Amino acid sequence: MSGPQPPPRADDLPWLAGIRAFEDEIHPERDPIGTWKRRIHDWGFELWDDGQIVERHRNPGDVIGQYLVVPAADGDPAQAALDDGDVGCPFVGPRLAYAAFEVSPLSDAPDRHELFCALVKEGRDAIVHRPSRRRWSAVRRAQQPLDRCTGKWSFDDGAELLTREEGPYARAMCRAFTAACETAGYDAFVGWMSTCHNPMRFSLYWDAATQKHHPALLLLTWKEGNPYLSDREVDNLLSGLTMDVWLYDFTVLNEVVNDRDLWW
Repeated sequence: MSGPQPPPRADDLPWLAGIRAFEDEIHPERDPIGTWKRRIHDWGFELWDDGQIVERHRNPGDVIGQYLVVPAADGDPAQAALDDGDVGCPFVGPRLAYAAFEVSPLSDAPDRHELFCALVKEGRDAIVHRPSRRRWSAVRRAQQPLDRCTGKWSFDDGAELLTREEGPYARAMCRAFTAACETAGYDAFVGWMSTCHNPMRFSLYWDAATQKHHPALLLLTWKEGNPYLSDREVDNLLSGLTMDVWLYDFTVLNEVVNDRDLWW
């Protein structure tokens, strides 16, 4: 697609992407659609006011599609399609709007994948292909092993988390981790740090004997000498425990991008 495009009509556009409120990031009373557009821009796509989707990092200036934002309304068939099979994540707010859109099948597959990732992550809602009535949601509930929760690169470097910002979701994640440890008889101290990586990390304590920092995980029943566990003990403990979490699973979008029946 190139050059000026006629203003799109929502009913003519084959794809839907929901836009939901989420904590302070997409706030119903603080220009939520403008905020959503700016967040999509950070992924490398401009959503122009005339309805064009413009790619700006691989092939800057290329028009790869059209879109139209439609306010959420009861009785709208498009909203019903987005709701069908909704998993009901408790951390995601009400749907404020949805974007009806099309993307050129001649666009690069990596660009399409990145755009769909952006729409899912920033909208925290489903993607629907109206002609085939197929629906995908990247927000899932999972049992996460604790030994894959507190490393710098855990949660796919933090990308699987619904947000890296502090707030209700962050506090719930930390509570879930400590509760899983308490069930096994340990007292864990985890926090949420400001980072572009995984923000959930162990608090650290300084061990004068080893002259090292160690994860702050204590035995609830007193351990003679130092009540803190060694690094090896921490690893052995966490490998057998899981916690109930809500995360993104972007692998579902591989089907969206690579299924030729959706594009030709």
